[in-house]
Amino acid sequence: MTDAPDQSPGRQSPPGGARARIALVSIAAVVALVAIVAILGYTIAPGMVRRGIVQGLSAVLRRPPELDRVRVNPFLLDVKLEGLRARGADGAPVVALQALEVRFDPLRSVFSRAWVFDDVRLSRPEAHLVLRHDGSLDLADLLKPVPAAPRDTSPPPVVTFLRFAVDSGAVTWRDETRSPAYEAVVRPLELLLTDFTTRRDASNSYFFEASSTPVRSVRWRGRFTIAPLASDGRLELAGISLVQLGRLLGPALPCELRSGELAVAGHVHFDARGQAFDLAHDSLSAGARDVAVADRGGDSTLIAVRSADLAGGRWSLADNALSLATLKVDGADVRVPMLANGHLLYEAWAAPETAAAAGSAFVLRAADAHVGGSAVTFEDRRVSPAARLVFDQLEADARGLTTQPGGAFALSLKARLPGAGQAEITGPLTLQPPAADFKVRASGFALAALEPYVGAAAHVALTHGALDADGRFEMPPPGHGPFARFTGDLGVRDLDVQDARSGEAVLRCHLLRLAGVRDEMMPAMLDVREISATRPFLRATVTARRTLNLADLAVPNDSLPAFMAPDTTQPAAPVTIGVVRVSDGMLNFADRTMRPPFSTGIRSLEGTIRGLSSVNATRAAVDLAGKVDAYSPVTISGVVNPLAESTYVDLAMKFQNIELTTFTPYAGRFMGYPILKGKLSLDLKYLVQGRKLAAENKVLANQLTLGPKVDSPDATHLPIRLAIALLKDKDGNIDLDLPVHGDLDDPKFSIGRIVLKVLLNLITKAVTSPFKLIGALVGGHDEDLGDASFAFGSDSLDAANRARLDQLTKGLSQRPGLQLEIGQGFDAARDSAALAQVALVRRLMRERADEGRPAVAALDSGEYARLVGRVYDATFGALPPLAKLHRGALTPQEAAARSAEIDARQHAMENRLLASMHVGADEARSLGRRRALAIKSYVLAAGIGEGRLFVVDTPAADSLSAEAVHVHLRLDAP
Repeated sequence: MTDAPDQSPGRQSPPGGARARIALVSIAAVVALVAIVAILGYTIAPGMVRRGIVQGLSAVLRRPPELDRVRVNPFLLDVKLEGLRARGADGAPVVALQALEVRFDPLRSVFSRAWVFDDVRLSRPEAHLVLRHDGSLDLADLLKPVPAAPRDTSPPPVVTFLRFAVDSGAVTWRDETRSPAYEAVVRPLELLLTDFTTRRDASNSYFFEASSTPVRSVRWRGRFTIAPLASDGRLELAGISLVQLGRLLGPALPCELRSGELAVAGHVHFDARGQAFDLAHDSLSAGARDVAVADRGGDSTLIAVRSADLAGGRWSLADNALSLATLKVDGADVRVPMLANGHLLYEAWAAPETAAAAGSAFVLRAADAHVGGSAVTFEDRRVSPAARLVFDQLEADARGLTTQPGGAFALSLKARLPGAGQAEITGPLTLQPPAADFKVRASGFALAALEPYVGAAAHVALTHGALDADGRFEMPPPGHGPFARFTGDLGVRDLDVQDARSGEAVLRCHLLRLAGVRDEMMPAMLDVREISATRPFLRATVTARRTLNLADLAVPNDSLPAFMAPDTTQPAAPVTIGVVRVSDGMLNFADRTMRPPFSTGIRSLEGTIRGLSSVNATRAAVDLAGKVDAYSPVTISGVVNPLAESTYVDLAMKFQNIELTTFTPYAGRFMGYPILKGKLSLDLKYLVQGRKLAAENKVLANQLTLGPKVDSPDATHLPIRLAIALLKDKDGNIDLDLPVHGDLDDPKFSIGRIVLKVLLNLITKAVTSPFKLIGALVGGHDEDLGDASFAFGSDSLDAANRARLDQLTKGLSQRPGLQLEIGQGFDAARDSAALAQVALVRRLMRERADEGRPAVAALDSGEYARLVGRVYDATFGALPPLAKLHRGALTPQEAAARSAEIDARQHAMENRLLASMHVGADEARSLGRRRALAIKSYVLAAGIGEGRLFVVDTPAADSLSAEAVHVHLRLDAP
């Protein structure tokens, strides 16, 4: 059978057999080609690919990689690597993946002029990274050093991945530079890129998802370009463990994150197409729960936050600012420790060198910020025990919050103060530089919270008191005034300060109010328009240790905490107080050394002190009045300037009609007699100029009456009753003037000691020279009126003695409490002789009278001699006559001898007559009594009562002199 001829013009069709052969050949060729491709792709290509990959990686790795299997699909142009690993020096895998599958699209590559991959998939890739103790990374040990290659300026090839995926990836991280070592795991790690290309300005879609030890879930979805680098997408981080985050950051974080979970979400945009790289976060929201932060190495939480949320935020790298629509914090509990060195603990957390290197400062802005249900505890460790001030139930709102320099925002804050008080602060605040103008209102701040500070400065316990404040607090910008200023009113209610050692109240005040306060810091000044104290109470006590409690309360400067010690290098701050008003005040004094204890006080103290100032030339007027023991009025008036550096005091203090029985404990102990009754008035004037004191102490005691003597080892041996009688006038008053002068800088100077010394000197002088005191009282110029003189044998008072007794009786009339003791002064020998002479004269007078001669007052010498001879002859008989002399004139010698003979004869007769008078000691003693009675009679006649005069027996040789007998007088008191 022949083939039919080709009917088409110009060409002949092949015969049918030929076409069949051609088809068979073509099919055979295709089959052969497919077979060759299959043989090469399935059997030969995997080995070639394996060798190429191993050799290529071995060129850059220190140890050959491990590759379990290579699969190649020559028809789909798909290559799959299985079990690829790179091990470290210890044999442990550092990098590994279960499978890598790459599918190439040559057709699209040709038409798009780019390397196009339909699908790239990494299955279960793993990386095990270790940062060793020496700071080296184990990953670096895998790579060989690569020599620097010449820079290739040709553009890189364009690569396109229609789909690029990472499935179930994992990354483990171990940091051995820490102790203990830190470990973190990222698993599973998922990444999906679709239509990814490196072509310039091409937009790529991506999706990234992972879970790690610090972050439970990371989702990042969006689009980005490679050339230039730019991205726009949404990032969501959920379940961020702050504990793990803190471990991850390690020493780079100055604090310890102990608990809490954080979630962050927002739109992330970065762009490198411009001249500067820009990174921004929009629609930012974040929330934290149950956060706890502590200091490294600390044993307690410093910052605890129940919840914190922010919304509507935007952050931009360009201006380094975070702007928020809302910021809300709830249940925050913040402790602010002040360390012993005077720095806040948080200062150690700051890293100023980092902030300086960062360029522009970070700025936070929040349109609406709120803090609620929170608390702040200030803990001051500069004192022991540490002071703790807790401000809880804190609610704060900030409108337009900003940290931008010069930016101000409105702040409103409320909090509960220590002691359940309340505080409210409102006004504008600027954080950089710090500036504020707040309206402040506070009530019920418990001053007991300040006890650690008070206890560090004084041995007192601030047991009660509530502080109120209403005013304005200003912190002007630098250069526009003082660092800070408070103006307004302050008040303290129910203040109670006790001695920490005895528990006894020292200071109390029902209400202390400071009105019109202006207090400035740096530079410091204080101005107060008025201070008013209602029912103030102050107790001064002499303790059982014989110290004054007020002087013993202060802690010495060298024992004060450093921040409390006075700075002597700085001038004192000026202080001005317009007026101090005291209403119903009380001052109490007690002496615990006495048994029973002594106590007295000033009550109902009222008045003012006006014009107090630290300016040296300023004088404050004092006008105070009160009562001692509710009945005796007290006034204090004058001028002072206690705040000035140069002290000036000119005060007059008057105390009237104080019951002296109040001082019975002192009288019994130091005088040996209790006080039964009496009134005391004091008129005191004190003038202090600089350090010099001039004081006048006028003391008036009325009707001071002592009781019976009591035993006291401390009692004076002076005759107190006599001293009181000497000092007490006829009206029952003791009027004393006790001046004091001295230098206050003299360590031995003490006002009380000097006043006591002057008083004791006065008493001593009175009891040792009482008659001089009496003489001085009646104008006798300290004449001693303590005796009366009598001629021997006489009991008659001459004119001089009567004059002295007149002075004495005048003094006794002015000191009715005195008794006069009159001695019976006599001289047994000379008074007896004088009495015998008197008796002889009387006998001679009688003899003359018997002769019928007229009476005479006194005998002349001749008459005396004649009568002596007559009485002698009558008594003893006539003496033999004298020898007759020869007639004629006698020689002078003979005349002298004759005269002497006559005188001797006369004396012999007189002496024998005197001896016959029989006057002895009894007559002399009787003469002494008559003398005492003569004095008593004279004093009685002057009006001194019988009951005040006593004749006392005295020794015979009492008060004798060569000229007369002196009768001793003595003053005493009942």
